[in-house]
Order: sequence, then C-alpha cells, then structure tokens
Amino acid sequence: MHTLFIVTLLLAVAACFAGSVPFELCSSNFNFEVKNIDRTPVNEFHRGQIVNATITGQLKNTVKSAKLQNSVYKLGVKVSSDTFDICKVVSCPIAPGKISVKLPGQKVPDLTPPGEYTTEHILVDDAGVINSCVKLKFTVKLL
Repeated sequence: MHTLFIVTLLLAVAACFAGSVPFELCSSNFNFEVKNIDRTPVNEFHRGQIVNATITGQLKNTVKSAKLQNSVYKLGVKVSSDTFDICKVVSCPIAPGKISVKLPGQKVPDLTPPGEYTTEHILVDDAGVINSCVKLKFTVKLL
C-alpha cells in the first residue's frame, strides 16, 4: 500500500485529466512555498490505476538534499507511511528559485479499501529542518 501514497505529494484525482489539486498548507513561512500540485487523476483514484503528480513552488534558500515524508490517513488513523528521496528526481543541491518536481507514477494497490483519505507530505532537508508541509484529500473508488 506504500507505493500508492508516495505520489500523493505530493501527493496525492477526477477522471483521467491532469488538474490542479486543492491542498492545505500545514503551516506558513516554510523554505519551500508550494504554489501548485497537479495530479492525474485529480481527486478520485481507482484500484490498479497509475497516479502521477507534479509539485511546483518557490524555494527561498539552497537545500543540499531532501526527503519527502508521506503519511496516509483513513478516518484519522495513519494507515501507511513512507519516505521518498527528492534527489532521485531533482539534481541536488537545489538552488533557490522556482522548482517543479515530477514524481514517479505509482500504482494504486489492487487491495486498497475504498473511501476517503487524507495525505500529509513533509519535505525535510539533510539537517532535519521541515522545508514544506501540505495536506491533500482524495477518494479511492471501486471500478
């Protein structure tokens, strides 16, 4: 079930068209200011479907390396978590400026229970400092 939620960076889905996903910042004044999250599908997933995501934002200060910590919640209970090395898709160190990160597509596991989910994605640098945090919602439906 881990692989489903790596993407929801960022998570983190309607029909099969890419679109901007509503998200909530966990707090303000982070080093990486998320401006937009595009995800395909947008707000609704189906079992076995591939989910793709791109995160765009503004980085204020250089980051040597970073990891994205992903947690998935169903009914407020954490059901999955994993960590993704951002340097696998972006050259590190990352210089200040506009950043766009395309995350690898992930398959929604065939046994994922249907229902509503919330994901939390925390970007942590090599010093352990939180650089960004967003929350997303999505629904998993049966075919």
